[in-house]
Amino acid sequence: MSDEGKSIALFDFDNVVWNGHSFFPVAKWLVDEKVIGQKVWDDIQAVMKRYKAKEQDYAQTVKDLFVVFGQGLTDLSYDVVQAKVQEYFEKVLPKLKEAHEVWLVTNNSQMVGQSIQNIFGLDGYVSSELEVIDGKFTGKTVNTFAEGKGNIAEFVGRYGGETIAVGDSKNDVEMLRLVKHPVCFKPDDELLAIALKNRWLVVQPEDAEEKIRSLARGFGV
Repeated sequence: MSDEGKSIALFDFDNVVWNGHSFFPVAKWLVDEKVIGQKVWDDIQAVMKRYKAKEQDYAQTVKDLFVVFGQGLTDLSYDVVQAKVQEYFEKVLPKLKEAHEVWLVTNNSQMVGQSIQNIFGLDGYVSSELEVIDGKFTGKTVNTFAEGKGNIAEFVGRYGGETIAVGDSKNDVEMLRLVKHPVCFKPDDELLAIALKNRWLVVQPEDAEEKIRSLARGFGV
């Protein structure tokens, strides 16, 4: 079935839908629930220590985090782990109803993407991906958004109607450039400068709902 003529809204999950970066509480939850070992959490903290010490950049840090996380999941059942991840989000996220087609875009893994899709009743998700073969994690990473979200261009190109994307950081710039209506939610300084230069819509938590609804009404949503 063709998506031509349909509208799509893309929401960056971390810091937009979710207050903070979801990777860390999810990993800690899996450790606390004894799904993965304490060493995985210790290794995650070691990666973040190198990042905070400015020994490596953001892109390398994301890659390293997924290597550590992926290796910690080796040979575990995807269905079992994903169900546990979903259990976490069901405890902390309210139900959300959207009147138009909405896809989640997240740096996090497909387990988080699938969980949020299921809980919110979204149309789908685009995420980083840990390799799963025959229902089990292999310990390898297929892809991440470490270099930005521009690799969703082909996906966005399928939609011929109105397109919206909501992001909060410089890592979202490539995604925002792909759509007709880019929205910057409480942007960091780098994204704010780009948004002002390109006259993109900038919103804050207190006015985001009103401004985005107003934008959507402009094309009949």
